[in-house]
Amino acid sequence: MRSFYWSLADKSAEPTKPPKPFADGQTTTFEQAERGIRETIGKAYKPEMGYQYYAGPLAVTFSISTGEVIDFTPYLGRQVTVVVLTREGATQEYVGIARVEHYDFVLTHEGTNQATHITPSYIKDIILEGAGQMHRKSPTGGRTFQGRISPGCTGSPGYMPGTVDHFGMVCPLHER
Repeated sequence: MRSFYWSLADKSAEPTKPPKPFADGQTTTFEQAERGIRETIGKAYKPEMGYQYYAGPLAVTFSISTGEVIDFTPYLGRQVTVVVLTREGATQEYVGIARVEHYDFVLTHEGTNQATHITPSYIKDIILEGAGQMHRKSPTGGRTFQGRISPGCTGSPGYMPGTVDHFGMVCPLHER
């Protein structure tokens, strides 16, 4: 069986010293190794450093408590309500403008400018508010909106009547 071991070292802090070991991993395919490296770089460094470009959506993709892997791009810079699982098994809701900072999903509360850092693996649900309609992440990993399909919509009819499910591309009609 083939195996790929990868090691990532950081030389940016002190260029005259030996690189500092940063992260490593082992995978069964080269593609998985490349993905691991790009994801680590994209999440570990500040966006101002420009590395997120190389990571692409991996910099903002996380596993949530349901086991789904979600690209958080549609939520960034928008008002969301996040349902989080507590240690006791209950849920708690947080509201704010969404952003990703390293390995955290961060909500900044309007008015107070206070930020709440949420570990994505505790997220149960994300509700996106915008354009007068509410959007809920569907159990299949898509984005479900109230409404109907019309010219320009990138979705398909939803499971519930009067809804449209979106997977992949951002819809110019429902996700403006």
